[in-house]
Amino acid sequence: MEHLPVLDTALVAELRDIMGQDYPMLVAAWQRDATQRLEELTDARQADNRDALRRAAHTLKGSSSNLGAARVAGLCALLEQKAMSLSDVEIDSCLVAIDTAVSEAADALQSTLD
Repeated sequence: MEHLPVLDTALVAELRDIMGQDYPMLVAAWQRDATQRLEELTDARQADNRDALRRAAHTLKGSSSNLGAARVAGLCALLEQKAMSLSDVEIDSCLVAIDTAVSEAADALQSTLD
C-alpha cells in the first residue's frame, strides 16, 4: 500500500475549489475523526475484537476516501477486508502503517491550507 500516494491531489484540489473558505473546517473535521478512529482501532485491537476493528477501519476508510487521503483509505480497505483472517502480527503491522499514513495525510492536508 506504500505505493499509493498520500493524497489524491486532484480530489483535494476539487474539494478546495468547491468548499472555498470552508475547506479548512473540512480538513479539521477529518483530523478529529481520524484521531478518534485510530483510538477505536487501538481499543479494538487490545480487546481482540475483530468485528470492531473491521468497523472502525471501514469508517476511517470512508472519511479518508472522501477527503482524498488515498493511502489511509487503501490501508483501511485492506484491514476491513482481512480483519478476520490476518494474524495478530499482521494486524499490528497494518495498524502501524495506518497510523503513519494518517500522520502523513494530516501533514500533507495541512500544507494545502497555506
